Amino acid sequence: MVMLTYMNYINQLDQNSHESYALVNPHTKEEIIRIPECPDDQMEEVIQKAESAFRKMKSMPAYERSEILDRSAQVVSDYNNLFAETIAKESGKPMKYALGEVDRTVQTLKFSAIEARKLEGESIPLDAAPNGAGRDAYTIFEPIGVIGAITPFNFPLNLVVHKVGPAIAAGNSIIVKPAEKTPLSAILLREALVEAGLPENAYHVITGDGPRLGQVLLKSNAIKKVTFTGSLKLGVRLSRKQD
Repeated sequence: MVMLTYMNYINQLDQNSHESYALVNPHTKEEIIRIPECPDDQMEEVIQKAESAFRKMKSMPAYERSEILDRSAQVVSDYNNLFAETIAKESGKPMKYALGEVDRTVQTLKFSAIEARKLEGESIPLDAAPNGAGRDAYTIFEPIGVIGAITPFNFPLNLVVHKVGPAIAAGNSIIVKPAEKTPLSAILLREALVEAGLPENAYHVITGDGPRLGQVLLKSNAIKKVTFTGSLKLGVRLSRKQD
């Protein structure tokens, strides 16, 4: 099994970025790494790649999506110390609680894998009325497209997977904008899912200024749904799509 690292993905992000900021351990005040500021033109490229990946995801059988999520749960479990150390470094969370967050993440991925196999519609007989005799109505679930997700700093792994897991289970692609202070956990989760077989562009992480990048996600017609966890102030801004 390939050793997981967030460095490769950060290096890819850095190729198209002229600016970066220091990610600092809030406990020791030491610089961990420099994180690229994703420019707007690169955002358009990311969105296009996610759209292309969505076409693969929506045609992928449910059992394959489920197996990818199950395998990713195993990858995260196998590297639980690496994930916990990453959480602890970027958020300042004690290892005891960081390990607990990793355990919850594994369970969320497993639950998502189960749900991927349970997405089924409904058949309704229409013969309650005379003109419905011999007729049935039915509904089916369809993936919506590219999901934009904005996540906070306090649970930098588990609150990301609560958005990523269901999106993948339903056959969507997703672009995650993690909190500026805690992007590494989201990147590491992406590496685990890609290692488990997820198409390369089905899950993107974008890093940098939240208000700027959030507006790009909101204004793009290619983003079919936005999900966020955060402050009331941010929620009001997102719902109104204001600058």
